[in-house]
Amino acid sequence: MKLIPSLAIFTLALPTQLSTCGEVHDIPTTTEACACQEPAHGARVCDDTAHGPSCGPCMCLPLEPVPPDPLPTTTFYVNPDVAPGGDGSASSPWQVIDWPAVDRALAAGDTHVLFSSLEQDGTSAEVWPARLDVLRTDTGPHRVVLDGIRVYNVDDTAPRWLATPDRTHAIVPGISTDFDNIAATG
Repeated sequence: MKLIPSLAIFTLALPTQLSTCGEVHDIPTTTEACACQEPAHGARVCDDTAHGPSCGPCMCLPLEPVPPDPLPTTTFYVNPDVAPGGDGSASSPWQVIDWPAVDRALAAGDTHVLFSSLEQDGTSAEVWPARLDVLRTDTGPHRVVLDGIRVYNVDDTAPRWLATPDRTHAIVPGISTDFDNIAATG
C-alpha cells in the first residue's frame, strides 16, 4: 500500500465473520490511529469485547513522498474565458476539457492539462464557473496531471501563457471523479 504524506489515510480490510464447524460468528473489529515515529502512519486493529475494545500492537506503515510530475508526452491548455472550439493547444486552449482527446493522449504517454491560474490581469485567481468532472476513461499506466497553478493566460482573445508569479491558483467549486489514488498537492 502506498501512502502519501498529506493524504495519510487508509482503509484496513478485515474479515467481519468467522466460520467454524458450519456456524458463522460475527467478529466486531475496528481500526484506530496510533503514534509512530516519523515518517510513518500507524494503525492498530481492535476487537470489541465485553470489557471494551482490546487493541493489538501498532502497525507502522512508512510514508512515501509524492512522486514528481512525469514529463508529459502531451500538454493541453484550458481557460474558461476563451471562445469555445479550441484544440487544447497554447494558442487555442479549450474552454472545457475535451476528455476523449485527453484519453487519446494518455494512450501514448503521460499528459498534463494546464488550467489558467489567474485572470488575464495577472493578479486575481481564475474562478471556474462549474465543478470539474474528471471523465477519464483510459485505464492504462500513464498519469494525467491537472495543474491549476503553473501558468496563466494573459490574453483571452489571443491566448498567451506566462508562469504564475506566485502561489495563486485557480479556484474550482468542486471536483468529481470515480478514481482512487488521487493526490492533491500545492
